[in-house]
Amino acid sequence: MAIRTFIRTTFNVVALGAFLGAPVAAASLWFLLTDPTLAGAVAEDRAFFPVARTLLFAMGKVIATVLAYL
Repeated sequence: MAIRTFIRTTFNVVALGAFLGAPVAAASLWFLLTDPTLAGAVAEDRAFFPVARTLLFAMGKVIATVLAYL
């Protein structure tokens, strides 16, 4: 019974890590493909503000486009 609990706990921890890591990986790839200068600056300075600003700007454009479509 203890082995089953250990396996279940290990699987849950790995799944949680994958769930939290997927958006980070997707955002990193998106920045590398769309704005490599920003990605390099973020990697060098370890600053989150440029990433947040760019994501908020992109979400604003998405919302504006959806509202214009409706």
